[in-house]
Amino acid sequence: MKTTKIQSMDKKPLNLKIFILIFSFSLYLLMEAALTPAYIYICSDITLSSGIVPYLMEALMRIIEIFAFSVCYSAVIFSAINIGAKSTSAICGIYISACLFRRTLSLGISYLSYGFIDNSDIFNISLYLAFEIFQLLIVTLICFVIIKRKSSIYANEKEQDLPCSSALFSCKSKDCTRFSCMRISALLVGIMLALVNIFIRIFYDISYGAPDSISEVLVMIAYYLSDVLCGIILYVLTLLNLSKIANSYKNSREQSL
Repeated sequence: MKTTKIQSMDKKPLNLKIFILIFSFSLYLLMEAALTPAYIYICSDITLSSGIVPYLMEALMRIIEIFAFSVCYSAVIFSAINIGAKSTSAICGIYISACLFRRTLSLGISYLSYGFIDNSDIFNISLYLAFEIFQLLIVTLICFVIIKRKSSIYANEKEQDLPCSSALFSCKSKDCTRFSCMRISALLVGIMLALVNIFIRIFYDISYGAPDSISEVLVMIAYYLSDVLCGIILYVLTLLNLSKIANSYKNSREQSL
């Protein structure tokens, strides 16, 4: 009886909705309740703020944020292409709720740290939230547009015909249409993040003003290159996460045969 029960549990694939709910809320809680106060403390400390520590902390938080994007976006991509619109809508709703939770918590942390919240804080938080929702909508739109363009082949493809998830990293023509859609979606998502970051950077540079020296120009170029690098990292991480999700569904399907 115990063996039968364990086998039946192994047949269940990863529940993307529950996973994204736990993952996104937990990670954003860690970022805003632990990493953000630590970053504020480092920047306010005269000794620490004058060194490289603030930049390392900022880079760490950025990498964690990109990792969060990759996990949530890969769940949206896989759900949209392999499960359906209903599941995708639920995942999007969970992720938007997590983003709202994160930004609300960020306001609370700012109030506890500085003792007040001004209109600029609310505006910046609202702007970041709007960009996160905008990025999610673009990701979802990318998936459904690609599906529609390949619908004639995609409709005739059976789920049982899905190859090994290693096909996500291959460009051979014999790859199944589902994985081709996921691979293209991951690439476009990486490009999207790079473009959004560059747009925000341009807006900031215009408001800040032109650089006054060669060193400032080099710093500006480095920041733009880092925006492109963020897009590349998101693309690679999204492919890896899609591979993990595909393996979970593939293994559960094989065990059920």
